[in-house]
Amino acid sequence: MEQVNPYAAPKADVSEADPRAAPLSPAEMLFSFEGRIGRGQYWLYALACTLVFMVLIGAVGFVIGLLAKPDSAGTVTMVIVMLLYLPLLYMLTALQAKRWHDRGKSAWWMLLALVPLANIWAAIEAGFLPGTPGRNEYGLPPR
Repeated sequence: MEQVNPYAAPKADVSEADPRAAPLSPAEMLFSFEGRIGRGQYWLYALACTLVFMVLIGAVGFVIGLLAKPDSAGTVTMVIVMLLYLPLLYMLTALQAKRWHDRGKSAWWMLLALVPLANIWAAIEAGFLPGTPGRNEYGLPPR
């Protein structure tokens, strides 16, 4: 039988030394509804997506203004803007879902944005309050 030294240092399982999730790739960040992201990542990606969208809208408006007849330029621009808006909406929804997951809540909470006055609280909670520390039902905290 092996003797145990009562004065030996305790041994711990260090197989999971960093209790945080691996960082998400940009594709996972923008197109997946799984995982958690922190406030900094949320704001960085949301502002970058919005900026890219605004630049695309400006470029589309400029090109259509040069090529289309003045009568139809507004209609054509509006159709293209709406088509470009759909991917932006999807990406912002995916970011928002991961942010609510970081707060320990279901992504369904983002529907508060549709309720007057409750949308103010939803913006504060998703954009400015820290996530839950440690693991929650949506995974490990983000790096």
